[in-house]
Amino acid sequence: VQLYVYTAEGMSVCVPYSDIEQIELRPEFDCGTRVDGSSDDRLNAGTFHNDEFGDYTLMKMVKSDRVIVVHYSAGTLVFSDSDNQKTYEKFELLKEHDVNFKPIDFDINAR
Repeated sequence: VQLYVYTAEGMSVCVPYSDIEQIELRPEFDCGTRVDGSSDDRLNAGTFHNDEFGDYTLMKMVKSDRVIVVHYSAGTLVFSDSDNQKTYEKFELLKEHDVNFKPIDFDINAR
């Protein structure tokens, strides 16, 4: 069973729940610089680099300051939904479920 986050542009990340070490919600986040991927007025997605995580995977909608940070055995995934409220709702959904039993898919462009 895995956490699956994807964009309309075809980028996706699957993280097995058994590999998740911690999930946190942050009210704001410094993305750092893009190493690979794309950035436009709607979405920043790809491999980014910042001082805190080094290289990590980002899938962040520009309109959302809040992000969900997933620390797992192979690295770090940072993502958001289309706005702050929807990102918060996704985080609450994740908190409701023990990470070992329920699959959750997030299409961050489904609005």
